[in-house]
Amino acid sequence: MKHAVCALALFVMALACRKGRTEERTDFFESKIRPVLVETCFRCHGGTKTSGGLRLDSREGLLKGGDSGPAIIPLKPMESLLIRVIRREAGIAAMPPEKNKALRPEQVADFISWIEAGAVWPANTVKFESKKHWAFEPIRDAPIPHVKDKDWVKTSVDSFIRSRQEALAAQPATSAGKLALIRRATFDLTGLPPKPEEVATFLADKSPQAYERLIDRLLQSPAYGEHWGRHWLDVVRYADTAGDTADYPAPLAWKYRNYVINSFNADKPYDQFLREQVAGDVLALKGPREKYAEQVTATGFLAVSRRFGFDSENYHHLTIQDTIDTLGQAALGLSLGCARCHDHKFDAITMRDYYGLYAIFDSSRYAFPGSEQKQRMTTLAPLSPPDESGNKWTEYESRVAMVSDRLSRQKKPVPVTPLHSLHEMDGDFETQAPAAGGSNGVLVLPWLYEGNIAVTASAQSPFKNLHPAGRLGTSIAAGTGHYRIWQAPIAIQKAEVVFANLDFRISGADAATQGFHSLVLGSIAGGPAVEIRLGIDSVVLQTGSTPQKIAVLKPNEWQNLQLVIDLKTRKVSGRVGSPGAVTAFQDKPISSSYSGSIEALFLKSVDEGNKKLPAIDYDNIGLRKTPIA
Repeated sequence: MKHAVCALALFVMALACRKGRTEERTDFFESKIRPVLVETCFRCHGGTKTSGGLRLDSREGLLKGGDSGPAIIPLKPMESLLIRVIRREAGIAAMPPEKNKALRPEQVADFISWIEAGAVWPANTVKFESKKHWAFEPIRDAPIPHVKDKDWVKTSVDSFIRSRQEALAAQPATSAGKLALIRRATFDLTGLPPKPEEVATFLADKSPQAYERLIDRLLQSPAYGEHWGRHWLDVVRYADTAGDTADYPAPLAWKYRNYVINSFNADKPYDQFLREQVAGDVLALKGPREKYAEQVTATGFLAVSRRFGFDSENYHHLTIQDTIDTLGQAALGLSLGCARCHDHKFDAITMRDYYGLYAIFDSSRYAFPGSEQKQRMTTLAPLSPPDESGNKWTEYESRVAMVSDRLSRQKKPVPVTPLHSLHEMDGDFETQAPAAGGSNGVLVLPWLYEGNIAVTASAQSPFKNLHPAGRLGTSIAAGTGHYRIWQAPIAIQKAEVVFANLDFRISGADAATQGFHSLVLGSIAGGPAVEIRLGIDSVVLQTGSTPQKIAVLKPNEWQNLQLVIDLKTRKVSGRVGSPGAVTAFQDKPISSSYSGSIEALFLKSVDEGNKKLPAIDYDNIGLRKTPIA
């Protein structure tokens, strides 16, 4: 019996010791480990953020680890990745990455002790949550506080002010006189002093609505929009120049400035004001027609983005960065620029968010007002819809061609690059000439490309039906391997009937160059609606896997290809050839698997085994909703 009692006593003592050690380890975790995880680590490795695939808000997460393997090995602190990174050992990424936020030696020692003791994680510890910034909390209506001095309160806001004053035993200032009121209100709403006659009128108005009428009059003043619109223009970094180094003038920027002023004076709702500036060109296409110019002008918010004058095309990614930074600061009150390289550590912005925005603006076309290196406007957004502006631009190009021809015959200077519409594709490649990329023989925006592409004067088409003032074309050398040139044109989006034009010249004829080049119209994701293959001696309509020869070609001669694609009837018609030798074809079926509108154009190689490509020149590429001559 004595032995049984003794054994029981020893067992109870063991349980008590174990419970004591457990409580001790729990206290150690809660006081030494948990605070460091929450304050230092959880911002990147907990909640919605899991940098490197690692979560540190549970023992299971630490044992599982992330992209680099398990974070801890219980009982083996010196073999644990967590200890190595917080000790900032050589050859491994230190955590936290900022040196000034490195853990103190005693904190590192605590983590070593914790892992050495088995990395105890209390079963009933409270949920891990990082500190939340008030700006990211849902908006809530605060209860209106009770005040004793009810006579002083005129609005619900006054209750908050007076309640705080009463709590501090402070008395409100005496009410301002009418002279002070009109001066304060006029300066505040218009930025100008009141005129003497306005002061006299206000002082003479003894009615209870005198101040209300004053405010209404000031809000209706054009000076109101000029004064308060200026604050928005400051936020969105407006200037009448393009920014960077020599700061070249942007002569039409004032249109956006006036849009902002007029919006304030019209009391335009803020959500509409913001949407128009980010996507006014998209909204304009949806109507109404009378709002088209206003909504397109609103996108001056994007057009005044910073330009890098000495190499604007190759530094276009920095123009997009400026757009994103400004959008974040103006609309969200956040600096988004840091997320270009890493997730925000405190704000709810990730790299994925940043590059999602980047993709939107990268697929947008920016007007080019000129720079110190390229001192001319080359592309601007028309203030009328594509259906109306297309023919006007054709007339403009014809007049430019006529004037250029006269100047050339008189041996006078001729403008290098005519003005283009942002709705156009740069299908004549003329805006490539002054571009840093184009002048080096490669394509720049709005074109995208893969492979060996050359922009040269030798590839200029002699035909004048589309771009009569052209001087350049694109050339693909014989024997070139895989290449692709593509663009998503603006002017034909959602068109039921699309008219296409392409001038081309195939050169060289030998047994080794029997490959095909291809013109594809369709979408980037949905494949081709129409594919025309161009060989050394033939033009082939490719429908699915079925080829159909539609014309015979003579090499080394310029050819004009025109297509009419009717998406409603799902037919394509057209003609191809040179003057005096034109072949027409009618109502050929488009790809049976294609649905949707024509959204993209591709010029590319047909990669067929070892077949080498003949040389080809492309020029005068056009896609329109109206017939092309």
